[in-house]
Amino acid sequence: MKKWPAATLAGALLASALAPTQAHAADTAPTNVRIAWKDSTHQEVRVTWTEEGTRPNRISVRSQASPTALRTFYVASDAPDELDIPASSIAPKTGTDAVFQIGVAAGTEAGETSAAELSPAFDMLGPVFMELDSYSLAGGSTLSVKWKRASVQAEDKTPNDPLDVTGTDLYQPQYVKDGRTVPLGEPTRSTALTFTGPRPPFTVELAGTNEWIGSDHAGATISVASYHPTASIPAWVRADTSQNTVRGTFTGSGHDKVILQARNSATSPWYTVGWQNFTNNQYAFDMRAAGSRQYRVQLPNTVKGERAFFGGYSPVVSTTVQTSVGANFWNPTIRVGQTSRAAVYMRPYLVGHARLERWNGKTWTLVGPVPIANGLGFGYIRGATPGRVAYRYYIPAGTLNGQWFAAAYSTTFVLTTTR
Repeated sequence: MKKWPAATLAGALLASALAPTQAHAADTAPTNVRIAWKDSTHQEVRVTWTEEGTRPNRISVRSQASPTALRTFYVASDAPDELDIPASSIAPKTGTDAVFQIGVAAGTEAGETSAAELSPAFDMLGPVFMELDSYSLAGGSTLSVKWKRASVQAEDKTPNDPLDVTGTDLYQPQYVKDGRTVPLGEPTRSTALTFTGPRPPFTVELAGTNEWIGSDHAGATISVASYHPTASIPAWVRADTSQNTVRGTFTGSGHDKVILQARNSATSPWYTVGWQNFTNNQYAFDMRAAGSRQYRVQLPNTVKGERAFFGGYSPVVSTTVQTSVGANFWNPTIRVGQTSRAAVYMRPYLVGHARLERWNGKTWTLVGPVPIANGLGFGYIRGATPGRVAYRYYIPAGTLNGQWFAAAYSTTFVLTTTR
């Protein structure tokens, strides 16, 4: 800083001695306050000014709408008439569209001893606003994301101010997992990225950065989660009954497409049985017409606005389906010498022979084979002696449309013979 001339200083002291005691006289305000970026890195703002004499200075960042200092810095009396202020110390972390000025006054931490001369006004525009263009999911945690400049941007309220620069806006893709932010590479001008994230859940952020705002200023976001389906089915069921139902639950958005897959053996390929949208995170597939096989449910990868769900498979469940068999005598009571028809019917409609058996009081004995067509067969019993005799049908295991059905017995049915 400039030195006070000795004569001037002596005159000031003499005037002070002759004048009545009064408050400290105001110093002359600095002039020609200028601001500019220190260099091309845009890390610091250089403030310069002109003043007469050797005085400490008080530099303040203030809103144009209010004289209240937002940031205050101090320069010693023997320092040059300039100050480099880190941009991060000027800009609020969240960005702002307010207009600012930097004031320079004579003064110390105790206060200003002169009026403050203000720099040209400037604003601190944050990074350009961006929005999701599109994104897709692959596998268990791979995302392909595209973003674009939003159609509406913040207004530059001080066009061509000394701190305006162009070409500094960059995008910083990153994800947040368990409170920890992980950058996906360096800031870039690219608007597309494919990456494999951690195990869900996590959040993808497309942060913007420029000379004022760092990458902690998140723009567009994607919340990433995963489905976790369960599945259950009784291990042994009868065909064509409601027991043969695959049911379970899943985590997710509560209204999702659930795909049921099956295979006929542990070594055969999976195929899709059907799919349906279910609500309340529960599902159920009625498989009453199906045979013995293994099942699993798949929840596909799903994109819903700014929420992404990676799908998955339930554990494999197996069921053995037993043929449903019914039997009865059309005429359960006959006279000696008459014949009664013994009907057998089954589901599904297997083709082959049933075996009609009679209880002799000690064990089941074979009466004979009965052909079955379209799920129906008939045996014939002639009443030889008066009495009651129990019968049953045995249906051997069979295959229909590649699906296996376990063997089954009918319930016991009785023929009464009278004289």
